[in-house]
Amino acid sequence: MVTIKDEKIIIEIKSRCPEDDLIKMTNSLMSAIPFINTDILSQDMIYDLIMLLSALYPTEEQLKKIYYENQ
Repeated sequence: MVTIKDEKIIIEIKSRCPEDDLIKMTNSLMSAIPFINTDILSQDMIYDLIMLLSALYPTEEQLKKIYYENQ
């Protein structure tokens, strides 16, 4: 489900193992990037894809919080 709130795009994906699924989905997208055919996709589309992938990765602060909460 996708919602728009203020200046944010919020994507919700139902999952039984969200951490594992996020890692798998992000890695799959990252693995596909080298195979992008630049004759088909424009530079703007590739930039948008990279922005999406960047947003999927947690920040250093978020990673520290997750790590210390699970100690």
